[in-house]
Formats: sequence, C-alpha cells, structure tokens
Amino acid sequence: MEKNFLISFGKLCLKNRKRLAFYTIFAAAALLLYAGCASRHSKYIRLYSSLSEKRPTLEQRVLVDRKIVIDPGHGGNFKGALGADSLSEAEVNLGVALYLWGLLDEAGADVKLTRTTDRDFLSEDSKDLKDDLKARVEEANSYNPEVFISIHHNSTLPVKRDKNRIEIYYNSKDSGASLELAQLVRLHLARNLGIENSRINPGNYYVLRNSTGQASILGEASYISNPAVEGKLKLSSKQQLEAESYFIALVNYFSRGVPVLKLISTQADTVYSNNNIVFKIKRGNNIPIDPASSTIYFDGKANKPSLDINTQTLHFGITSDTPNKIHTVRASVKSVRGATATSGLHTFVLNRPPVHFLPLPPKRGSDKNIILSVKILDKFGNPIIDGSHALISPLDSEKKYSEECNNGMLSFCVKESLLPGNFTVDISGRNDTLYFPQFAPSKTRTLKIVSSGDNSVIPFPLVYTGKNSHTLKGDGNGIVHLPDSLPKINPLIIAGGFKPFTTDINAFSEGKETIVIKLPPLFEGKLNSRRIAIDPACGGAYGGTSGKKMIKESSINLRIAKQVSNILKTSGAFVYLTREGEETLSQQERIAGINRFYPELSIQINHDLKLDNAKGAFSIRHYPDSQGGTKIAAIINSNLEGLYLAESGVIKSSASSLLSQTSCPACEIHFTSLDEKEFEEIASDPDYINLISENIFSSILNYFNADHAEFNPVKIKITSKGRGIPDVYVTVDNLLTLPTNDRGIAVFSHIDPGKHMIVVQTRGEEYRWGMYDVQAETENEILIELKDD
Repeated sequence: MEKNFLISFGKLCLKNRKRLAFYTIFAAAALLLYAGCASRHSKYIRLYSSLSEKRPTLEQRVLVDRKIVIDPGHGGNFKGALGADSLSEAEVNLGVALYLWGLLDEAGADVKLTRTTDRDFLSEDSKDLKDDLKARVEEANSYNPEVFISIHHNSTLPVKRDKNRIEIYYNSKDSGASLELAQLVRLHLARNLGIENSRINPGNYYVLRNSTGQASILGEASYISNPAVEGKLKLSSKQQLEAESYFIALVNYFSRGVPVLKLISTQADTVYSNNNIVFKIKRGNNIPIDPASSTIYFDGKANKPSLDINTQTLHFGITSDTPNKIHTVRASVKSVRGATATSGLHTFVLNRPPVHFLPLPPKRGSDKNIILSVKILDKFGNPIIDGSHALISPLDSEKKYSEECNNGMLSFCVKESLLPGNFTVDISGRNDTLYFPQFAPSKTRTLKIVSSGDNSVIPFPLVYTGKNSHTLKGDGNGIVHLPDSLPKINPLIIAGGFKPFTTDINAFSEGKETIVIKLPPLFEGKLNSRRIAIDPACGGAYGGTSGKKMIKESSINLRIAKQVSNILKTSGAFVYLTREGEETLSQQERIAGINRFYPELSIQINHDLKLDNAKGAFSIRHYPDSQGGTKIAAIINSNLEGLYLAESGVIKSSASSLLSQTSCPACEIHFTSLDEKEFEEIASDPDYINLISENIFSSILNYFNADHAEFNPVKIKITSKGRGIPDVYVTVDNLLTLPTNDRGIAVFSHIDPGKHMIVVQTRGEEYRWGMYDVQAETENEILIELKDD
C-alpha cells in the first residue's frame, strides 16, 4: 500500500457519508438506551478494569540500556494524600513504581528507584519537606537519567470525593522531550485506566525544575481521594495495570528514535582557546535525525550549528568576542519521527592566556606613590578572566608586586623614584614588559566564508575537501585554515542557515593567502528576518478533538507548529509560537502575544474539521477583504490539494477574533478532526507531520517570494537495482526532510534552481550524499540509485 496517508484517508473516509450518518444515529440511540438502564455508578465500570492495549514484546527492545529514574513520591514522614479509607498515596506510589521498575528491568533498561521502601530523605535534624525533595532529586540526578518520572496520585483541597482526572506535569522549562513524554504518558494512562478526563500541564514542582533528566515528568494518574479509585488502588493488580500503562508509554517514547547527544569537545573544565564545540549524535532505534531541528544553546541563547554528515556531529564555536568567564552549553536535536533529545548542561571556564600588555598613562596616587595600570587582553582583545594573579618586577629594583586583575585591568602602586623604568608583568607563565612589541600571529593560507547576500562573516563553517578526507572546521570569523599539503581543493562548504555550496578553486594561486568564498543563503534569503507567528490551537485544559485512541489535537497542532518553526528559523526567519508546550491560553492571550511580536504573517493550525459538514478535505479561512490573508489562503490551499486524492480544500471568509484582531495578514488552517474515522492514527504518524509541515513552510516561502523567483517542485526517487525504496528519508540542504513513499519517491514543494546537497538516510546507520542540479523548470525529477559499496 502506498505510504501517502492523506490519499489513504481520502479513500477511506470521504465516501459513504450517508452510511456513516446512519451508524452515528444508531450509536447515539444505543447510548441513550444504555444510559437509561445503567446505574449511577456506570462511569466506574472501566475504571482500572484491564489493559486495553497489547503490551509490547518485540518493541520493548528499544529500552535496552536506556537510563531511567523512577521516583515514588512521598514516603516516610510524608504520606501524601489519603483516601477516604486511609490508603496513603506514598504506599500506592511505591507499589506502582516497583511494578514499573520490574517491567523496565526485564526489558533491559538501566533503571533506578529513588526509594524502594517507605522512607523519606530527611537528615536526623530536619523535618522540612524541601530537604526531602532536595535530597531526592540529587539522588535522581546522580544517575544522569534520560528519563525522570515522579509517580503520584492526586487529591482535592477541600476534598471532593467525586472528582477524578489524569494530570501529567512536565518540566515547564522543557517543551521538547519532557512535553513529548508527558503527551505519551497521558495518552496511555487514559487508554488503559478508563478515566475520560485528562490533561497535561507545565509543572514547576521542585523535583521537575531541578531535574537534570533529558525528559522529566510528574504523573498524577488518578485521584486517590475518590473512593472508587481508592478501592481499586488497594489491589496490587490495579497498581500493576497503572505501571503497565507507564511502561507502554516509555516503549512508545523510545520507539520514536530518541537520539543521544554527547559532548565530545570541549570537555575540559577550563578552555584556553577558541575551540569548536562538538556534540556527537547517536541515533535512537536507528531512526535518522531531522537536521533542521538541531540547536546549540550557548549561555542560554539558541544558535543553529553546522551538521557534519560524515561523522554525525554538531559543530558550533567560541567566537573571538566571547568573554573570558564561566559559560554554559547544551544541544538539542529531533529524530525524523519527532523525538527530541537534549544534552545535559555543560559548564566550562573560558580562560584565554594574556597576549597583549598595554600600559596606560601613570596616575598620581597618595604619599608620592604613582599608580601604574596595564590593560591585559587575550589575542582577540578581550579582558583576561577576573582573578588572574599577576607578579610585577621592576627591572631596576629587587622589589616585587603581587596583584589580581579585574576586568582585564592590573593596577599597582610604585615609588615615583622608580620612574621612568621598565617592568616585567608575569601572568600564568606569560610575561612581557610595558614596551615590548605585541604578538603578531604568522600568516597562513586560509579560506574566508561570507554570505553572498551582504558579505557578512559566516561563523563556524565546515569544509569537505574530498570524499575520504577529514572535515576542516572554521572559526567564529568564518576562517578555515588549509594544511600546506593541500595545494588544490574542490570544497563543499556547509554552514547552518546557508545553502551547501561547492566550487572549483586553487587556493594558492596568484600568491593569494586568503580566498573569499561567498555562500548563498537558503532560498536566496527570501525569509531572512521575516517575522512569522504560528498559533497551534488548543492546549492545556482544552485538548481539542480526540478519537478512540485518545490522541489529542493540541499535541498534533504543536508538533506541526514546531516543525514549521524549526525550518523557518534555519532559513533565517524570526518565529513566534503562541505556546511552546501545553499551556492553557485564551484566544485573547494568543492574539496579544502575536501582536506584541509585530509579525508580517500569522497562521493558526487546527484539527477540528467535521467531514459530514465539510465541503472539502480541509478548510482555509481568512478575514474578508484581507489581501494578504486571501493570498496566503490560496497558496496553502494550492499546496495541500496535491496531498489529497480527488479532493480539494475550501477557502472561506471568517471574522473570528484571531483573524479580525491580529495586526497582520492571517489565516486559519482546519484539518480533519481527530475523531473522524481512522484519521487520529494518520495524523499522529511522523510522516504526516513532515508532509504537512513541509507544505506549510513552502506556502510561507511562496508568500514572501515577492519577485516571483523560480521555486519549483522537485521529485526525488531513490532506487536500488532499479526498484524504488520506501521508508527512506531524503534531506535537501540539511533543512527539509521527507520520507519516500511505496514507489521510493519524495516530493518537495518548492526548491530553487541550482546545485543542492541531497542526503539519503536509511533506517540503519547508512547514508549517502551528493550535489545535484535543479533546473528552472516546472517539474524536476532526480533519480538516485543506491549501490552497495
């Protein structure tokens, strides 16, 4: 069956609507009859009844060696919530945790429990809950886990015995992996515990905000204050049922291919030069990564790194203007199936040695003393690190002076009789006199990589000099030093946010010591500095539509919004997401946030279209008489039509608050509701997310393409021995990634003419890459034959 989920959905769900209406009426009548006969306690029939999902067997192999910490909440002096019949939360939390530990251990996971008995973490002289939480989270963090799960059960204040709900909290500082895990845990608890009401919330609990786990959640599976729940949780079999639900969620989570990021440079506590920062990417479950998602956070600021496809490493560097002080760095990347990995937060001290000793004019001090000051800088002109100890020795005296530097300034007092004179200043073995000539680095043969748009420096480029050669890594000034043994090169140059570029040069011809290479921005810079707002509808208390499998619209909308955002940011745009996680936001709060961003375009993503009442497979809405809104609606409609079989979308005028109150052209995209037949499963598939995201991005690119430069569809077919290969991921310019269908074809909506780097990634560790020409034609087809080496 061809792997075009939208086409399959069109075949399955857009026919026989009369029959569907009949079944709907019949089902409604049956439900009314059942409701009349059932007791007032019928809502508890499925409560903690039995596992409604098949427990994974072969799939659980993805858990092997995965580091997971389970924290059974409360314990010892802290009993937690109490049921009406005095069942303590601490007891139930531990029971669930022990069952979950057993399942994970049996599956090969490296799993730890913060407690295995009814105990707390207080010292003898403390009764403070905060001390318990601090010790608990320190114990968890000592294992450096990929996943941290704190297991709890809820209660109400004041107690309302009839209340029951699943509540999953994720680390509010992490709307990546933590949110993704929370979404899956909520889903599988809801499916198996028979609790209809469920929600996901950002959490600021102590154990969450202080956890160093790559994904950290706190689960409140049910309300122990509800007598029906308490009665169930007294039974060990029901605690096991809850544990099995968590287990299935973890299998699902790691099955998405959660990558592992490891810092391989700079690992030292103290760094003395402008080293590259390099993270190694290890695929999870042999699933390729999404290059557009890669981010390195340096001192909390997001930066787009360069991806070395040869070694699967992310590269970023310390720029020449980076100050000498303590710095932090971490990395983040997604798999193509939507699983985020975030590295731990690494801290290092940048302490470049002193190179420049610049004497300042003497100043009069007190008691006939003279204040001498020296500005001491590293080779890039930055002040050396505070606290650097200096020893000063006058050449005409045996007296020594000892001082510390502050903001690169060294000051000391001398007798006036020593002037004029020469002084030697020594810091960490580096010394100079006040009038000694400054250090001048020797000249080397180099490439300088700049933007073809404005000639600005491109920091930290990567240069491939041949198929089997090492990758040359540039610095923060775009400089790549060439070894003397390399007289001629035909480099392939890669840098985040720019189109991979290859050229034929002789780097040492005509006596030149530096060759300037101009790298074109992605999509000719059409999206540079554009401001775009994306609103993933629903979220938090309002999960939106949901089907039998209890997947929520809010999570699907957010996954698409983040995917589009990643591609736009890599292409140079500024993007505002109204929500990064499962925040509960009113429409007014969304509109206010959008308007504060001053965007040029705003797009809302929904999955709420009821097919029985719809005239098309999807709906695009814009404000009446809005030229920009009409334009973007038409472009999106045109792009999406190609994904549906014999179906088109409907463009409508609407005066909704979002469309009428935003300060820019806006549109709403309404895809099929998740409670429509089979669409819930289709929409949750990562390939659907990739297809929709690529088409929304292409629509935005087309919208801002004011000079109507050629951006045409490109069909890439991957074959082996002449036959198309399905389920292969194709990436263009380290940016756009799509899977091949059953015929081995991936279609990209808008690619500009010229040479493009195309990477083919299989489900294993294999990948192939090359440069291919795209012509200025209506359609292009590129055939890539994979051959055994």
